[in-house]
Amino acid sequence: HFVRYEYQSRGAVHFHCLFWIEGAPVLGNCSEEEASTFIQKFITCRLPDKNSESTLFEIVKKFQVHDCRKYCLRTVKTSSNRFTRLCRFGYPFPSTPKFLLRDVLSSLVGRARNKFKKRLYDLVRTYEERNINSYNPTLSLLWGANMDIQFISENSYAIVEYVCKYLLKGEVSNINCDFSKLAETTGTAFQKYMKFAFTFLKQREMSANEAIDLMLLPGGDLWTSSEKYVWVPTTFPEKRSRTMKTISELEKERERWRKKERELGILGEEE
Repeated sequence: HFVRYEYQSRGAVHFHCLFWIEGAPVLGNCSEEEASTFIQKFITCRLPDKNSESTLFEIVKKFQVHDCRKYCLRTVKTSSNRFTRLCRFGYPFPSTPKFLLRDVLSSLVGRARNKFKKRLYDLVRTYEERNINSYNPTLSLLWGANMDIQFISENSYAIVEYVCKYLLKGEVSNINCDFSKLAETTGTAFQKYMKFAFTFLKQREMSANEAIDLMLLPGGDLWTSSEKYVWVPTTFPEKRSRTMKTISELEKERERWRKKERELGILGEEE
């Protein structure tokens, strides 16, 4: 899994999550039936029964029903040269009696040509469920808040770009300085660039919630992952501003500390 913390303008935190499921089908390497069965097993938009699933019913009604407002409504021109207001997220979705899985290419082309989202698949939904956001029942009961869950698994560059866009999305900055003065500062080009970069870092908006999380979370990292990584510098050695010490440097440093410890009487001469 990979989880990224993100903060809205008013300070409320939400999360961009990526979950890997063992044995999940990959579009292009599996049949449509396998993919359809897998998606419908974990994702739904159904309205739970009020009597037999009262807790889940309340969660879905409170958090999963989309209500179109100024934030999502866009004015578009129709084929009859008239203007209308449409939701940029595609709500309300059409009621569909059976699950529909589109091919990846038509979905990507639809997203590129349309101003509104064209999903890879349409879940089974009734007329009353047209505004219900996709969710996983188990996660909804545990999370107790809104979610928008999607199946993303295909062999394409587009899906990698899509995932990285959300996981590595930059924070909003509020620059309040005179850039002309930065250009007039003395020093090398590198020094000017560094001053420009630190100006951005110091001017970024930060809510109280984010500041508290930065102090309380381990290492101040606003992300968590089950995958481990090692940072490998790929720039030319002479252009690296920070590098790890070599083995020989570490050995010399070790001997220097051992010598100091002997002088202080912490280590014996035989050591």
